[in-house]
Amino acid sequence: MTKEKEPVNEIKATQTLSKTEETKIDTEEPKSKKTLHDKLFKEVFSNPEVTIDLFKHHLPPEIFKKIDTKNLQLTNKSFITEEYSDKHSDLVYKTKINGANGYIYTVLEHQSTNDKHMGIRLLEYNVQLMRQHMKENKTTKAPIILNILIYAGKKSYTGPHNMLEIFEKPELAKELMFREINVIDLQSSKDEEIIKDEKAGFVELLLKYGILRDFIKLFENQMEILKTIIHEIPYLDRALSYIFLVDSGKNKEKLLNLLKEATQNEKKVMTLARQFKNEGIQEGIQKGIQKGIQEGVIKTAKNMLKNGISSALVKKTTGLSNKDLETLTKKK
Repeated sequence: MTKEKEPVNEIKATQTLSKTEETKIDTEEPKSKKTLHDKLFKEVFSNPEVTIDLFKHHLPPEIFKKIDTKNLQLTNKSFITEEYSDKHSDLVYKTKINGANGYIYTVLEHQSTNDKHMGIRLLEYNVQLMRQHMKENKTTKAPIILNILIYAGKKSYTGPHNMLEIFEKPELAKELMFREINVIDLQSSKDEEIIKDEKAGFVELLLKYGILRDFIKLFENQMEILKTIIHEIPYLDRALSYIFLVDSGKNKEKLLNLLKEATQNEKKVMTLARQFKNEGIQEGIQKGIQKGIQEGVIKTAKNMLKNGISSALVKKTTGLSNKDLETLTKKK
């Protein structure tokens, strides 16, 4: 009975190589030693039965038991970059690990010396796999990944055995990097609490109100305390520039008066305000010039087309895109 052919990314655990496939493997001429390693690794370990034997004998029993070997599926995913394609090969199996979505990521390292950065390379490959899984499955949750490294170097493996070993101080990395994220949620924090952060407090408030593009409310509500701390801020000019650039400008006069009151420095506030006003005018002039030039080019192109000049010559003369020319041709 002929076995039904299955997709590359859903090869079941019961799949085995046929005699025809074995003959093909034996007769293909490898292009390099790298190709020899890669072909042997991928062709043999694409057979889930062989791969399960590898897992069974090299993974701790308590971990192997968590793998759903009956529903092991070979994917067509690969994350080895071109830079390392002559040193590494990879295979990605998809399955459930202790009931959770997971992958078993197997990498072959075939080079004469140890890759001292293998830990961070695995981390990079894992991140790519997680991103791809999340995108394909439209989820915000990353899958579990079990890494297996097959090392085939000339000497014994001396590289990292876990991700923490890539750090100068593994225990410190575990304490600081693999713990709860320190989230500073500005929108959920009261202004009175943020201001207590001393010199950092003012910029936190600017970022909080900057997303709303409205600083009037901030200065109206917190004027008295802002007047006491604003003179100690070492980034006042930059802060004022940010306010002028980000604020919606719905009530410029009121904002200027509030800034003058808070800083007690009318000269600084007005100087910066004039500077940004002039820059805005210049930007407007430049945009106007560019718009005028573009309108002139379009008018020229219209006249050329009207007089029977070919689109190719119009494009070459005016520099307009095919899309622009197509639009003009329809309007002609």
